[in-house]
Amino acid sequence: PDGTNIMENDDNRRVVIVIGAGPAGLAASIGLAQIPGYSVELIEKRTTFEKRGASFGLAKNGLKALSEICSGESYEVVNQLKEGGVSTPNGGLLLPWWEMRDTLLEGVRKEQSNITIRMGMDICSIEDEKDDSQVTVRFSNSDVVLRGTMLIAADGVHSSVRGLMNLPPSVKTGSTVFRGHINALAPDSKLVELLDRGMVPLGGKTYDGTHIFALNYHPKRPGLVTWVVGTSKPVIYGKTTVRTLLENQVEDAEEWKIIQSLFDESKEEMVTTPSTETRVVDFSDEYFSSLDDDGGWGGSGRLTLIGDAAHA
Repeated sequence: PDGTNIMENDDNRRVVIVIGAGPAGLAASIGLAQIPGYSVELIEKRTTFEKRGASFGLAKNGLKALSEICSGESYEVVNQLKEGGVSTPNGGLLLPWWEMRDTLLEGVRKEQSNITIRMGMDICSIEDEKDDSQVTVRFSNSDVVLRGTMLIAADGVHSSVRGLMNLPPSVKTGSTVFRGHINALAPDSKLVELLDRGMVPLGGKTYDGTHIFALNYHPKRPGLVTWVVGTSKPVIYGKTTVRTLLENQVEDAEEWKIIQSLFDESKEEMVTTPSTETRVVDFSDEYFSSLDDDGGWGGSGRLTLIGDAAHA
């Protein structure tokens, strides 16, 4: 159609389209960009990289995988994660979610000759015809059309690509989660005492179906405390907050005062905006075999899912 801007490689490199610039998509892009003859189109629906979330657990095998993916100058990504994370007894790392993302993003930007990042683009169609040598991707809010050798969906548990591929959507687990963080060394903070309570300053407690858990990154990350509140109770969007879930539940007055301060010192959207926990459906071989005559699930094999888009 008129106005369509078809983007194809013009230097004989194979283009891989990666949907989703979270940890999985960023890591995959770094690895692919280091393969001679390949370039990456990295697509992110959000318009900005926000400082959000709480903590990210990087298991020992995940750290090993990153070490394999990142070579040369990109290995600095692994060093930064090791330096900035808190080691766990099983050889993994705990990091603030946004710092994990930002460290990988820095690695992607160092590969800018091989990776193009496109922000604020909402995928609406995928064409993967067997008689075509490439996959074609279109967007609802842009006239850009991307063509590549393959597409990797790393767009999370609410994956748009899953829907476009007619794969089963994610299903609710019955839990709702709020996530946030504070700086206990801020001039007006009342929570500096939490920094002397060890890695888990609140102990991880459950009050009538609602669990609160906090992690202390101080002194490695001066003053940083992240928190998560999860509940199996019914949540009404726009009305239920972490305060309404826990008020009248915490019997210890001093402990409740600390918890209230934790919420008061967090951004209001962290306290009031929940996310519904979901999981994706596991597939059987029989399910995959039923999707097309050749027994494949991605047309000619140019589409795949990784990270939470594939399993959560």
